[in-house]
Amino acid sequence: MEHHFNIDIAKKYGIEEAILLNNFEYWTSKNKANNQNFYDGYYWTYNSRKALADLFPYMNDRQINYAINNLIEQGLIIKGNYNKVGFDRTLWYAITEKGYSILQNCQMEDTKMLNANNKIVEPIPNNKQQIENTNNKPNKVSKKESTKSFDDIIAENFENEKVKLELIEFIKMRKQIKKPMTNRALELLIKKLKEMSNNDCDLMVKLLDQSIEHGWQTIYELKDNKSYQKPQQHQHLTIDYEQLNKDYAGFVGTYIGGDD
Repeated sequence: MEHHFNIDIAKKYGIEEAILLNNFEYWTSKNKANNQNFYDGYYWTYNSRKALADLFPYMNDRQINYAINNLIEQGLIIKGNYNKVGFDRTLWYAITEKGYSILQNCQMEDTKMLNANNKIVEPIPNNKQQIENTNNKPNKVSKKESTKSFDDIIAENFENEKVKLELIEFIKMRKQIKKPMTNRALELLIKKLKEMSNNDCDLMVKLLDQSIEHGWQTIYELKDNKSYQKPQQHQHLTIDYEQLNKDYAGFVGTYIGGDD
């Protein structure tokens, strides 16, 4: 994975600020292209502080908090909350007109490699695999350069935000157990997820959550089938009233007693 930042922004506001701003710009631009996460006149991207710390392991919590607050104070981004549930602490960010103006007018610099012949370097998606073309043939483009990101694959298959977030957590879990996913593996997982859940989003979340909790590399049927059951139609019961009366009479004669 490679992260990129704007040289001029790094000099003026800080390297952490430049890296975060470039990341926010990538995802808000993607959301704009997909016409999603548009609220109050802005296209937004969201992430928890923990997720940002995982994404940028060379920054600690203090550095991330300081950089975000600095970007807000300088008027480059704004912060919002459009979570559907109150206890969700995920934070939302949008780039201001000033922020976009600065991004468009400044040159981009790769944090791993300086390329003096290329002033503008396109940002790479967080989960996108990049393989350099070493054959130096200018007219030949490697097929792997156009590989979709995990976010692209998820967005093409789901609109439900809970399912999207749960899939991201599953991908992160696989990486933590040293079994990172490939694009093909993610596509197969999504196919299996749809089949096992019959496209029920709530069941998808439960299946993924179960695997994340146990550190499984794929999904399985819920261990406790009673934990998720769709409403069943009541079966029609046929009552034998004659037999019921006989049983009751026997009970009275045995335990209560009757006239001889």
